[in-house]
Amino acid sequence: MKTTLQIIGIASFFAIIGYVLTYPYELSYSGEKDIILIEDSHDISSVSELTHRDEFKNKVLYIKIWEPDASEIFRYTQEDLKKLTNREKSFFKNDITTNDKESNEFIANGGILKYYDPEDQFYYQPALINTYKNKDIVFVYLTAFKSDFEKKEDKLRRWKSVIKRHKIEGCHIILSYDSFENLKKEIPDLNEFNLPHNLIVDKKGVIINYNAPNPRDKELLFPELDAALKTNL
Repeated sequence: MKTTLQIIGIASFFAIIGYVLTYPYELSYSGEKDIILIEDSHDISSVSELTHRDEFKNKVLYIKIWEPDASEIFRYTQEDLKKLTNREKSFFKNDITTNDKESNEFIANGGILKYYDPEDQFYYQPALINTYKNKDIVFVYLTAFKSDFEKKEDKLRRWKSVIKRHKIEGCHIILSYDSFENLKKEIPDLNEFNLPHNLIVDKKGVIINYNAPNPRDKELLFPELDAALKTNL
């Protein structure tokens, strides 16, 4: 027993040392050639203020509002499940129980609800980006402080760690708590419990889809992006 406790103590010690050493390193990450991090735009009072930034002028925007620590819920019919690859099935977390009437009816008819880690969705992002390479589209990722109690450095470190690990190309913006509250007033169904949430913005800076498809649903998403790109100013 004593030996076991000693081993646990030593392991814990080195884990703490590792955390202390990597913390400033992860926090110092500032992006790469095709990965732009904007940390100083904490205060955005409206959707229009965001979509009319100079770097987004005359561009179609595909915006993902996401949270490094969140999980998303997906609905799958039995036919959907047959089409999934083993790689996609490996993303699933535990089955879900719910008190939602609509969801229970879906389950009663043979459907399945699954947790899906938002980090795993970035598996589909490279294909999406490569499809629209050199076109007038910017991929924008928003995350936000969900309360006034979150420690800024911890949030920034988690945010940067996910971006760097997955090499997520595009423009990343982190918002203040107040900015997120402002966006919630303008975007239907947006809240901290249903992230990630996707938007499509046209070249005039106007949101044309407040609940856009995910990258994994390319048969739905690509036609919408193509149509937005063809629209003249």
